[in-house]
Amino acid sequence: MGWMSDKQAETATRLRSVIDPQVPAGETLRGAVYATKPSTFSAKLYAVGVTDQHLLVQEIDRKWKPVGAALVATAGEIKVGNIFSDGAKWSLSDKDQEIRFEAKGQDYKLMVLGGTLLENALAGGEQVDGLQALVAFLRTAPR
Repeated sequence: MGWMSDKQAETATRLRSVIDPQVPAGETLRGAVYATKPSTFSAKLYAVGVTDQHLLVQEIDRKWKPVGAALVATAGEIKVGNIFSDGAKWSLSDKDQEIRFEAKGQDYKLMVLGGTLLENALAGGEQVDGLQALVAFLRTAPR
């Protein structure tokens, strides 16, 4: 393993350690991703997981410690706004780099590494698999 694959494996292990305790009893984690929610002068960090029935969103600090309670929502409790500009021909903002949704009264505009050839190579296999599971789950939610 090279340096990059070691870092990807370390990130996947840390991600799982944050998300696994949030998985509802009787369900299996299908995938997880590391995401950021940028604002003007900072960014919040998130671990996002998907099971067959739930989306799990846990804010984390820079040392991978959970911040507050995790959001656990079914597809029916989510309103999807955007998945990497699905269907848009032109985008003049960061919208084509974001996954946007509203769940239980909170808006999320998350930037996730993956989705293009270069980003997939940088992200690693588990992040890419997690992103595919996340996108598939969000596509089942109302628009």
